[in-house]
Amino acid sequence: MSDRACCSLACRDLASDESNCGACGSVCSNPHGTTACGAGECYPTSCSAGWGDCDLNGPNGCERSLTTLTDCGGCGVACNLANASESCSTGTCLLTSCNFGYSNCDGNQSNGCELGHGSAPNTCASATNLGSFGGDAACGFLCTDSPGWTTFATTNGNRSAWYSGRAIETSACFGMIEHRVTLTVPAGVNYDLYAYSACGTLLASSTAGAGITEQLFVSRSKTALDDSFNYWIEVRYVSGASCSTWGLTLAGHNC
Repeated sequence: MSDRACCSLACRDLASDESNCGACGSVCSNPHGTTACGAGECYPTSCSAGWGDCDLNGPNGCERSLTTLTDCGGCGVACNLANASESCSTGTCLLTSCNFGYSNCDGNQSNGCELGHGSAPNTCASATNLGSFGGDAACGFLCTDSPGWTTFATTNGNRSAWYSGRAIETSACFGMIEHRVTLTVPAGVNYDLYAYSACGTLLASSTAGAGITEQLFVSRSKTALDDSFNYWIEVRYVSGASCSTWGLTLAGHNC
């Protein structure tokens, strides 16, 4: 059977004629690329930048834009970054913003906004211990006020976390045994500071605004017994975002 036919008073090869592909008047077209006729069927020979033949249906050419979130740079290649908003307007998946409470701190766009500021790596029960230190507010032969604050532990981070410490009685003087807990936070981020005498039993708190240093004191009145005590600290994320770290400092008295 011949593939040739008389179309518009002219002999045409229906197997390869782009204007009469498979039948007279059947024109191959590809708005987003080039096309050809082979074996009586239209097919795209190339696609323009940003377009693809994703349905593998030759007659409709390069039918799909490759600058969408479902087809980003390739057919079926999704642009869906973790904890983020994205754009594929250039054919490349780009991170445009992070969701609330998240930051892109590793500089790697492919894993989105990987740092969740409100996601603590531990709990009160598994709090990181920062050690122990003297806490007597009065000491010496005459039980005078103890020297000023002495820092005995520091740490930093960029998300919620739990820590613990211990205030030690080192003097027989009556009065208070105390520690000071200070949290410095980056500008534009709000972390609050809480202290507990036991997990779930609030002892003190500091809830200043974003970028403002938080500080609290844990204390206990002394008796004739050893009044050393443990306490737990919660650094709690509230709002804002920054890859800069907060700094936590524990201080006591060195009698």
